[in-house]
Amino acid sequence: MQLSSRILRQAQHAHIVLIYELMFGRICNPARKGRIMTFSILKLHVTPRSSKNEIIGWRDDVLCVKITAPPVEGAANSAIVKFIADALGVRKSQVELVSGEKSREKSVRIEGLTQSEIRERVKSS
Repeated sequence: MQLSSRILRQAQHAHIVLIYELMFGRICNPARKGRIMTFSILKLHVTPRSSKNEIIGWRDDVLCVKITAPPVEGAANSAIVKFIADALGVRKSQVELVSGEKSREKSVRIEGLTQSEIRERVKSS
């Protein structure tokens, strides 16, 4: 099966953009007319089926969180995105699950906040 040159160029471009994002922690958002936006990767250890949604605290560079939703059909994943967005004071659209869809160890990408801003907001919540 041979890929068309257009599809190949798009895939190469997406790969280059992803490498740039991972290396520099910032993206160019076309919706904001080329402005550079920062983002951070937040590592989480999630405990589902808890009695209440709460942030337990930091263990090294991992934030420990308890969520009431069960780990069934992505319920805990959507609950964690909503809870983290509320706790950090950002929109849900700024929080994206990057890895750990079926694991307790998850990584989420937070747009618009640096690591130090995330730590400050977690302390104050």
